[in-house]
Amino acid sequence: MGAGTVSPERAHCYLGTTGWVATIDASVPQSPPEGLNVLCDPDPSHYILVAPLLNAGRAYEWAVATLARLEQKQAEEVGGSVYDIVESKIESVPPGSNGIVFLPYLAGERSPFTDPNARGVFFGLSEKTTPMDMVRSAMEGVSYAIRQSMTAVGCMNRVREVVLIGGGSKSDTWAQILADVCECAILVPQDGASGPCLGAAAAAMVGMDILDGYSDVDLPLRISKRYECREANAAFYRPLFGIYESLYPAVKGSFQQLAAARGH
Repeated sequence: MGAGTVSPERAHCYLGTTGWVATIDASVPQSPPEGLNVLCDPDPSHYILVAPLLNAGRAYEWAVATLARLEQKQAEEVGGSVYDIVESKIESVPPGSNGIVFLPYLAGERSPFTDPNARGVFFGLSEKTTPMDMVRSAMEGVSYAIRQSMTAVGCMNRVREVVLIGGGSKSDTWAQILADVCECAILVPQDGASGPCLGAAAAAMVGMDILDGYSDVDLPLRISKRYECREANAAFYRPLFGIYESLYPAVKGSFQQLAAARGH
């Protein structure tokens, strides 16, 4: 509620080290995917559906730390942010990262499947692949996982807006990739940290009969940025997302074999 998810037409996404996608619905899925959390909403007519991600900002941070050594040195020399330098460079990398699809499961995954043995995969590397191609593909891989999570909570074809909170919301590049991959508008609040306070205040107002019910809740989210889906990019990402979805089932058995070879 504090993130503005007060109707089934809106979802919110937390993009921190880990992440989640959450929305509300009047019913519980009959056959929920693995890892889906179903919570009680303050409004008794709805449930909160949450698909948690183990790997969100974690995957991007790893990619920058591992693949952007030159940019790290440049940032140290000028006293700037390595992330600003990296993002200025990956803006020139086309959607699809020149043919790379990344599975972001660096620490396993918990939704829409639960597999502690899953690991990260770069699929499609060639002799022409650059470090910035791979860094952008990390952003895209997490974005594909978020789209998959939107499907898991049943809102992929329903919501028109997703409120983005967490450290990842500071990235213009990532927010635009999310809008294109998830085919909806991405809204970034001016102060995402105030969301829990707004939600608690709204619940108190309903409890004190200041508001007649939760249908009257219209939280004053101050949206600082809005990113619209670019149809040309969305059309390009759709088949790549299909490839992304097909990869985990194809290598699931190999993940188990690799875990056995590691001894755990």
